[in-house]
Amino acid sequence: MDCETRRLFALDAALRAEGDQMLSETGLGALLAEAGYQPVGSYAMHTMTWRDLDYHRYARPEWEENWQFATLLAKTGSCYRLTVEDFTEHPSPSLPRGIYIGARVFWRELVWKLDLWTAFREEFPTDRNEVWQRLLTEDKRARILAIKEAICDGPQYRRTILSIDIYEAVLECGITEVDDFLRWCEQRTETR
Repeated sequence: MDCETRRLFALDAALRAEGDQMLSETGLGALLAEAGYQPVGSYAMHTMTWRDLDYHRYARPEWEENWQFATLLAKTGSCYRLTVEDFTEHPSPSLPRGIYIGARVFWRELVWKLDLWTAFREEFPTDRNEVWQRLLTEDKRARILAIKEAICDGPQYRRTILSIDIYEAVLECGITEVDDFLRWCEQRTETR
Protein backbone atom coordinates (compact mmCIF):
# COMPACT_ATOMS: atom_id res chain seq x y z
CA MET A 1 0.00 0.00 0.00
CA ASP A 2 1.48 3.35 -1.01
CA CYS A 3 1.68 6.44 1.24
CA GLU A 4 -1.24 8.22 -0.43
CA THR A 5 -3.54 5.22 0.01
CA ARG A 6 -2.50 4.89 3.66
CA ARG A 7 -3.22 8.60 4.18
CA LEU A 8 -6.69 8.34 2.59
CA PHE A 9 -7.56 5.23 4.61
CA ALA A 10 -6.36 6.99 7.79
CA LEU A 11 -8.50 10.04 6.94
CA ASP A 12 -11.57 7.83 6.53
CA ALA A 13 -10.85 5.93 9.77
CA ALA A 14 -10.34 9.17 11.71
CA LEU A 15 -13.58 10.69 10.40
CA ARG A 16 -15.58 7.55 11.19
CA ALA A 17 -14.13 7.42 14.71
CA GLU A 18 -14.85 11.13 15.20
CA GLY A 19 -18.40 10.61 13.90
CA ASP A 20 -18.94 7.73 16.34
CA GLN A 21 -17.72 9.89 19.20
CA MET A 22 -19.93 12.82 18.14
CA LEU A 23 -23.00 10.57 17.88
CA SER A 24 -22.30 9.07 21.29
CA GLU A 25 -21.53 12.30 23.16
CA THR A 26 -24.47 14.24 21.71
CA GLY A 27 -26.96 11.40 22.18
CA LEU A 28 -27.85 11.56 18.48
CA GLY A 29 -26.58 8.02 17.84
CA ALA A 30 -28.96 6.52 20.38
CA LEU A 31 -31.89 8.49 18.94
CA LEU A 32 -31.08 7.37 15.39
CA ALA A 33 -30.74 3.73 16.42
CA GLU A 34 -33.97 3.79 18.43
CA ALA A 35 -35.85 5.28 15.47
CA GLY A 36 -34.53 2.56 13.14
CA TYR A 37 -32.11 4.60 11.03
CA GLN A 38 -29.26 2.64 9.42
CA PRO A 39 -26.00 4.22 8.22
CA VAL A 40 -25.43 4.16 4.46
CA GLY A 41 -23.03 5.84 2.08
CA SER A 42 -19.50 6.82 2.95
CA TYR A 43 -19.68 5.82 6.62
CA ALA A 44 -20.88 2.31 5.80
CA MET A 45 -18.49 1.96 2.86
CA HIS A 46 -15.43 3.40 4.66
CA THR A 47 -15.04 6.18 2.11
CA MET A 48 -15.36 9.32 4.23
CA THR A 49 -13.53 12.50 3.22
CA TRP A 50 -15.55 15.06 5.16
CA ARG A 51 -17.97 15.30 8.11
CA ASP A 52 -21.17 13.97 6.56
CA LEU A 53 -23.29 11.02 7.74
CA ASP A 54 -26.12 9.52 5.70
CA TYR A 55 -28.92 7.36 7.11
CA HIS A 56 -31.94 5.58 5.65
CA ARG A 57 -34.97 4.24 7.43
CA TYR A 58 -37.38 1.95 5.63
CA ALA A 59 -40.80 2.97 6.93
CA ARG A 60 -43.98 4.79 5.97
CA PRO A 61 -42.93 8.43 5.44
CA GLU A 62 -45.32 10.20 7.81
CA TRP A 63 -44.86 13.91 8.28
CA GLU A 64 -45.95 14.15 11.91
CA GLU A 65 -43.69 11.33 13.07
CA ASN A 66 -40.67 12.80 11.28
CA TRP A 67 -41.43 16.27 12.60
CA GLN A 68 -41.54 14.88 16.14
CA PHE A 69 -38.25 13.08 15.54
CA ALA A 70 -36.65 16.31 14.29
CA THR A 71 -37.90 17.98 17.48
CA LEU A 72 -36.11 15.28 19.52
CA LEU A 73 -32.92 15.99 17.58
CA ALA A 74 -33.30 19.71 18.31
CA LYS A 75 -33.78 19.05 22.02
CA THR A 76 -30.29 17.50 22.24
CA GLY A 77 -28.94 21.04 21.90
CA SER A 78 -26.37 19.87 19.35
CA CYS A 79 -28.26 20.74 16.17
CA TYR A 80 -27.94 24.36 15.19
CA ARG A 81 -29.94 23.90 11.98
CA LEU A 82 -32.65 21.41 11.05
CA THR A 83 -34.58 21.02 7.84
CA VAL A 84 -37.56 18.74 7.35
CA GLU A 85 -38.77 18.30 3.79
CA ASP A 86 -41.65 16.25 2.43
CA PHE A 87 -40.94 14.66 -0.96
CA THR A 88 -43.94 12.31 -0.87
CA GLU A 89 -46.33 14.39 -2.98
CA HIS A 90 -43.91 16.30 -5.21
CA PRO A 91 -40.83 14.12 -5.46
CA SER A 92 -37.63 15.02 -7.20
CA PRO A 93 -36.60 12.59 -9.95
CA SER A 94 -33.27 11.98 -8.21
CA LEU A 95 -34.59 11.62 -4.66
CA PRO A 96 -36.71 8.99 -2.92
CA ARG A 97 -40.39 9.68 -2.38
CA GLY A 98 -40.12 10.22 1.34
CA ILE A 99 -39.33 12.56 4.20
CA TYR A 100 -35.88 14.13 4.48
CA ILE A 101 -34.37 15.52 7.68
CA GLY A 102 -31.17 17.49 7.29
CA ALA A 103 -29.24 18.44 10.41
CA ARG A 104 -26.15 20.51 11.06
CA VAL A 105 -24.51 19.50 14.31
CA PHE A 106 -22.03 21.66 16.18
CA TRP A 107 -19.76 19.51 18.33
CA ARG A 108 -16.34 20.40 19.78
CA GLU A 109 -16.11 23.40 17.45
CA LEU A 110 -16.66 21.11 14.44
CA VAL A 111 -19.66 20.99 12.13
CA TRP A 112 -21.19 17.67 11.08
CA LYS A 113 -23.88 17.22 8.44
CA LEU A 114 -26.52 14.51 8.85
CA ASP A 115 -28.87 13.44 6.05
CA LEU A 116 -31.78 11.27 7.20
CA TRP A 117 -34.30 9.70 4.83
CA THR A 118 -37.51 7.87 5.69
CA ALA A 119 -39.19 6.09 2.79
CA PHE A 120 -40.48 2.69 1.73
CA ARG A 121 -37.70 0.29 0.69
CA GLU A 122 -38.76 0.37 -2.97
CA GLU A 123 -37.99 4.10 -3.09
CA PHE A 124 -34.30 3.40 -2.77
CA PRO A 125 -32.71 2.11 -5.98
CA THR A 126 -32.40 -1.66 -5.41
CA ASP A 127 -30.27 -0.88 -2.40
CA ARG A 128 -27.16 0.00 -4.33
CA ASN A 129 -25.25 0.15 -1.05
CA GLU A 130 -25.44 -3.64 -0.76
CA VAL A 131 -24.38 -4.12 -4.40
CA TRP A 132 -21.58 -1.61 -4.08
CA GLN A 133 -20.36 -3.19 -0.83
CA ARG A 134 -19.87 -6.46 -2.73
CA LEU A 135 -17.97 -4.70 -5.55
CA LEU A 136 -15.76 -2.69 -3.20
CA THR A 137 -12.11 -3.77 -3.06
CA GLU A 138 -9.27 -2.00 -1.28
CA ASP A 139 -8.03 -0.65 -4.63
CA LYS A 140 -11.47 0.66 -5.60
CA ARG A 141 -11.94 2.13 -2.14
CA ALA A 142 -8.65 4.01 -2.57
CA ARG A 143 -9.82 5.29 -5.99
CA ILE A 144 -13.14 6.46 -4.56
CA LEU A 145 -11.41 8.27 -1.69
CA ALA A 146 -8.95 9.96 -4.05
CA ILE A 147 -11.70 11.21 -6.35
CA LYS A 148 -13.94 12.33 -3.49
CA GLU A 149 -11.13 14.22 -1.81
CA ALA A 150 -10.10 15.88 -5.08
CA ILE A 151 -13.57 17.25 -5.82
CA CYS A 152 -15.33 17.58 -2.44
CA ASP A 153 -14.47 21.27 -2.11
CA GLY A 154 -15.27 22.09 -5.74
CA PRO A 155 -18.34 24.03 -6.86
CA GLN A 156 -19.90 21.02 -8.64
CA TYR A 157 -19.84 18.69 -5.64
CA ARG A 158 -23.30 18.24 -4.10
CA ARG A 159 -24.84 20.31 -6.92
CA THR A 160 -24.27 18.45 -10.16
CA ILE A 161 -21.91 15.77 -8.85
CA LEU A 162 -22.88 13.56 -5.93
CA SER A 163 -21.00 10.84 -4.05
CA ILE A 164 -23.23 8.25 -5.68
CA ASP A 165 -21.86 9.38 -9.05
CA ILE A 166 -18.35 8.57 -7.82
CA TYR A 167 -19.41 5.13 -6.56
CA GLU A 168 -21.16 4.36 -9.84
CA ALA A 169 -18.21 5.55 -11.93
CA VAL A 170 -15.60 3.55 -10.01
CA LEU A 171 -17.57 0.44 -9.05
CA GLU A 172 -19.76 0.00 -12.13
CA CYS A 173 -17.83 1.74 -14.93
CA GLY A 174 -14.20 1.13 -13.98
CA ILE A 175 -13.17 4.80 -13.68
CA THR A 176 -9.87 5.13 -11.80
CA GLU A 177 -8.66 8.74 -12.13
CA VAL A 178 -10.11 12.18 -11.30
CA ASP A 179 -9.82 13.54 -14.86
CA ASP A 180 -11.50 10.42 -16.28
CA PHE A 181 -14.27 10.82 -13.71
CA LEU A 182 -14.88 14.46 -14.66
CA ARG A 183 -15.04 13.52 -18.36
CA TRP A 184 -17.44 10.69 -17.50
CA CYS A 185 -19.67 13.20 -15.67
CA GLU A 186 -19.63 15.58 -18.64
CA GLN A 187 -20.58 12.80 -21.04
CA ARG A 188 -23.45 11.69 -18.80
CA THR A 189 -24.74 15.26 -18.59
CA GLU A 190 -24.63 15.60 -22.38
CA THR A 191 -26.59 12.38 -22.93
CA ARG A 192 -29.32 13.17 -20.39
